[in-house]
Amino acid sequence: MAFDSYEHVDKPQSWDQVMAGLKIKVGQYPRPRGPQLPISAPIDEDTFKAIFTLHDEIVGQLRYTELARLLWERMIVPDQALGAEVYEDFRNGIVTGLRRMAIKTCVYPEMIEHLAEFVARHGTTIEELVLWTTGDIEAGIQAAKVMNSRLPTHLGAILAKNKMAFPKGVSSIISAQKLDALGAYMDRLLAENAGKIKLVVIEDSRKNLERINKNVLRGQGMLDAGHERYLMRQSRIQVVPVFALYSAEGQRAREAAVEADNLIEFEQEMTCLNAINSLGDLLEPRFDDILAGSRLLVDFDGVMVRNGHGMDGTRLLRAQAVWPVIVRACMQVHGFTQTAAAAYIQFSARRMLIDVVSK
Repeated sequence: MAFDSYEHVDKPQSWDQVMAGLKIKVGQYPRPRGPQLPISAPIDEDTFKAIFTLHDEIVGQLRYTELARLLWERMIVPDQALGAEVYEDFRNGIVTGLRRMAIKTCVYPEMIEHLAEFVARHGTTIEELVLWTTGDIEAGIQAAKVMNSRLPTHLGAILAKNKMAFPKGVSSIISAQKLDALGAYMDRLLAENAGKIKLVVIEDSRKNLERINKNVLRGQGMLDAGHERYLMRQSRIQVVPVFALYSAEGQRAREAAVEADNLIEFEQEMTCLNAINSLGDLLEPRFDDILAGSRLLVDFDGVMVRNGHGMDGTRLLRAQAVWPVIVRACMQVHGFTQTAAAAYIQFSARRMLIDVVSK
């Protein structure tokens, strides 16, 4: 299956397939032409906020080429033709910078610390291990993030010593719409297997865990398929949620519960979601039965790597990847020095944030 079809994936991909697809994307969006001037000017807080304000506009269909367009129009020069060579280098610079992020620095230490023990304890009872993630597939940025984490390499070295682990394989589903991809994947599993399917999902989003029943039990494109089809799937699929309470989203949810004075209800919900405070919790005896005989899907962002709450985690890496490209483009378009370009960008960011608030 071609990398372009991840959006409609119904079968996990091997790491070799992920790398092959990534090479295609690197060819489609190559690094900018010519030498790239080092940028020493630091990113300011206003520009950081503005970058993620624009990022929020593309979250529904995460395409970083679209983020490049928004950055160009709102922070550099709105009347410059998008077909210009300088814009193409700008767009490719954004993509290249994001593909080169040092994601390894944001991997939870517990992920590395406990992975070998996790494989030794659960590897032979878990049928299949699937990294399940959503992100930019158009330019190969999500695939690059996964590979740059070095987790596939680390896991591969562990599995070389545990050849009986995960008998049905270790792979990934990288999709622009991972819930739709999960529904399609389950359709295929139901068609290929006569018995029941146990699906354990480790996620940092309670909303995604709530949506899984719609996408898995009803099936891809089957929202109007009828009650009988729904009951058939429900009888054959067992979905077991595991919520990553240690994640940035999990911590925000706990803080909100404390502020709303409903911590008891929150803790009850966490029990129902088999919440974990650390990846090391998966080594507790309570997870022996939960994981046994399962297809285990593990989210990447937030579960394996730290997304960040403010100017940290992968949020900081994204801003650091984008910032020098914006500065260089501003210098090239307007003839500014680095200092003047940084000041111009900060002014544009402040103006944009004011416009957002006024709306």
